[in-house]
Amino acid sequence: MMLAYSRIASLLEEVVHCARDGKIELPAEFLKSLELNLISPAIRLLSGTLWPFWERREMNVGPGLLGDVLREISSDQVSIEKQRTIEIGAIAEAALIDKIQRLISLEQLDAMWVYESLYRISNQTGKESEHRKSSIIRGLFLEASPIEGKYIARTIMRNSSSGVRSDILLQAMAKAFNYEYKDLKNAYALLPELGLLAEAACRREIHSIKFLPPRPIKPMIITRGDPIITGVYSPKYPGIRIQLHWIEKKMSVYTLRLKDITRSMNSLSNDISDIEQDFVIDGEIITIQNGRVLGRNDVVKYINSRHHNKRSTIYSAVIAQDLLFLEGQDLTNLSYKERRKQLILLLGDPRDMSSRGLNPAREIILEDEEELRKTKSDWNKSGFPGLIVKNPNSPYLPGERSTHDFLIRVP
Repeated sequence: MMLAYSRIASLLEEVVHCARDGKIELPAEFLKSLELNLISPAIRLLSGTLWPFWERREMNVGPGLLGDVLREISSDQVSIEKQRTIEIGAIAEAALIDKIQRLISLEQLDAMWVYESLYRISNQTGKESEHRKSSIIRGLFLEASPIEGKYIARTIMRNSSSGVRSDILLQAMAKAFNYEYKDLKNAYALLPELGLLAEAACRREIHSIKFLPPRPIKPMIITRGDPIITGVYSPKYPGIRIQLHWIEKKMSVYTLRLKDITRSMNSLSNDISDIEQDFVIDGEIITIQNGRVLGRNDVVKYINSRHHNKRSTIYSAVIAQDLLFLEGQDLTNLSYKERRKQLILLLGDPRDMSSRGLNPAREIILEDEEELRKTKSDWNKSGFPGLIVKNPNSPYLPGERSTHDFLIRVP
């Protein structure tokens, strides 16, 4: 069965302008009409995200390259000035209204061909890769109608308006495949990729989805809250929250948004190579220089640099706040107290904050407001931006906002 890309482009256009009920009903009816092999590509085209967040894959196409292609095939002047002032989808739509070159074919544009072509752009590397990307994009625009070109351009540029929001698509999936919304939402926390999730929903496999490292799960959301007396407290370190997987002696590291940053953390793999067990931790990357823990901005620079000079005096370490998975067992349903116990058995007691490798977060039990006041003052002086208060009896809730754990600023 051929799926016309015009159906996807038209649906995206309709969803933008309809009421909330329609935003759910329209994609739900669309999903019901699809064969199984088309569901994953179709939902990815609808969402504007063509592969899992954690895949090390990028299109690396800038507005300049897109503008060059549009200028080649259109009589419309796709000027640099226009590119700076008008949204890229609107530019593409206007440029394709009057093409200089004729359409290669009068047949409808196949959505699978669009999907595969966009995916192929991300495979282009090395010498002449820009030329090959340009050829693929040109082929797409030559075949596309103005409205199709609008959404192809937005998808290429990962424009925020290129697709339907994930919560809307989850509700549409629930309606299309007869699931409760909360079941889809829970499954999405364990399998945070809409294409794979939609396929699982169609197969009636939602309830069998499990935490399967090194595939990441959505982290539990910790928001600001009030101090709890008596409570278990850990410092919030001056770093960036990550999820670290050590599976079969291979490391994968993901940001809070599930972007894969493993390549930036290669030195850490050497530091933890003696750990035999498979595990997943929720923690924070910090950077250290000459025994001094640097600030959060330095962590961002360290991650963005990707390749690190061997002579550099700056190194990274990870503070483990929580243990989520150990030797094939999902620990998220266990209490924090039990997870903490297994974390200490795995990594040992907390060491000095400037220690290399993996180090469990420090922890202290505070029993009155005076102890809390003094601890906040002491840890603020030590460079900690906040405290995390944890309920010892609560589970870890992937993708959900915790009602038990809170972040407290120390100043």
